[in-house]
Amino acid sequence: MSFPWRISTACTLAIVAFSSSSSAHNLFVLVEVQPSGPGAVDVIFEHSPYPGPGVYNQPLLDRGKTWIETLDGQAKVALNPQEITRLGKKFLQTKTTTPAPRAIVHSCDWGVYKGRLDYFHGKYLDVKTADQANRLGRTKSLPLDIVPVATADSLKLQVLYQGEPQPGATVWIWSPDGKETARKTNDAGQLAVTNLMPGLYSFATIHVLDSGLGEFLGESYKDTMHGTTLSLPWPLK
Repeated sequence: MSFPWRISTACTLAIVAFSSSSSAHNLFVLVEVQPSGPGAVDVIFEHSPYPGPGVYNQPLLDRGKTWIETLDGQAKVALNPQEITRLGKKFLQTKTTTPAPRAIVHSCDWGVYKGRLDYFHGKYLDVKTADQANRLGRTKSLPLDIVPVATADSLKLQVLYQGEPQPGATVWIWSPDGKETARKTNDAGQLAVTNLMPGLYSFATIHVLDSGLGEFLGESYKDTMHGTTLSLPWPLK
């Protein structure tokens, strides 16, 4: 079943059935181009970058922060997404008039799940050129970050935790045809994305810490996880 919207890469966003055994959630930030008026920012908390039941959205509303960063380095533009329902699917959405190029970011102290404290982050690079992607690609306020290193012909990613490269990190990749794959970063925390096709790419990774016993909002936990995503259009000039 297709959703009647378009993202800024001019690709139709559709519901895709995946065979992955993983049921983990990720936080994706996407952009819808509207027929008229300002564009819309979507925050989707599902395994893959497509709307779903949205049963775990409330912490994003309670504790999440959404903002825009621009090339001029001026103050962040805060956004206030609200939950909407479309064709039975629930996700967060807000309008914005800040023009591209821009990085749109969401970060949330999500909470305790099955004895683990989870943090989720995600960003969308609304860019047209490799230079714009590289300049906006590093979000220093995110503890766990997927940073692109792009040219007009190639795309590499680097996974950083607290600014340090993460070798052997698993990166999940969703290509424009809806296919999901998983790859590992090399000793420098990098991987090359090959066989690129036009459309939207999304990437996700996690980092788990043995943080010891703790408490968050009255719930106990014994370790900590950060999950983050990056979405961007391809090709870039």
